[in-house]
Amino acid sequence: MSEAAHNAHGAELRRHAGRLAASANALLALGLAVRVRMGSWPAEDEAARRGAELLEALGIAEALAEAGDADLPAILAGLRADLLFAAALLSEDAAAGHWRARDAAILRAFGDVSAGFPALLRRHILPELPGLTARLERAGAAFLDIGAGVATLSLAMLREWPALRVVAVEPLPEALVLASAAIHAASAGMRVELRAGYAQDLQDTAVFDLAFIPSAFIPPVQLQDVAAHAARALRPGGWLLMAVLGAGADRAATALTRFRVAAWGGTCLDQADVRALLGQVGLEEMRFLSGAGAAINFAAARRPGR
Repeated sequence: MSEAAHNAHGAELRRHAGRLAASANALLALGLAVRVRMGSWPAEDEAARRGAELLEALGIAEALAEAGDADLPAILAGLRADLLFAAALLSEDAAAGHWRARDAAILRAFGDVSAGFPALLRRHILPELPGLTARLERAGAAFLDIGAGVATLSLAMLREWPALRVVAVEPLPEALVLASAAIHAASAGMRVELRAGYAQDLQDTAVFDLAFIPSAFIPPVQLQDVAAHAARALRPGGWLLMAVLGAGADRAATALTRFRVAAWGGTCLDQADVRALLGQVGLEEMRFLSGAGAAINFAAARRPGR
């Protein structure tokens, strides 16, 4: 290829990079606008004012103005997680092979994304899973949080269900330090057992009413073992809930989903894959549930028996 051709393609690539960078900056503008609404960023700040103009031009301002206050923390957490993780992945010391988001700010951001999950579970998921509401409300109810990160989800589940106890399993030392501190700060040490290690090392049998697997953060070579150990750890009639990134509406959206999961070091699954996996570990009554507008959807299946 001639030097002129190389130069032309380089110029085209720079144009594409500039266009995509505009999307990243739009996310930043949205994040600042959410912070303004939450009262943690001054509305008179010049960047915030210009960001508001950008959101108006993009047709986003009305949706932001009408969003409920309860939705804002999760939206902001998602923006932080994506942008912080992207910066970390492109840093010079990042290495390929598996998810290496070890920075405290990134770990907390991913944890914050899960803070609203119990409310989503109660409103949109439990009505579709027979018997689980009663199980979570009774004395002795138990929840298995696989890949617990900084324990944000575990603690949020305790607040939603006062009778619940939690086993939180996490392999990453940096996350365990933060999780331990969060559990101590919440005075929840009697209700949360934090375990260092991998879910495929679980020896529990018939202990939990609900187990949660975040497949987007679990490598393909580990996922079946994780699911098998989680299924064995369920009480008869207990439910396993697996979070999966939803398939896109078109080729580009699907490719974006697969890229995100690969960047996080996890497993990208379609419904046939999920059905086969959960069937292989002996679960039944399988169903697929919407994340109520979120990119994350859920697959659920039940251990036989009552």
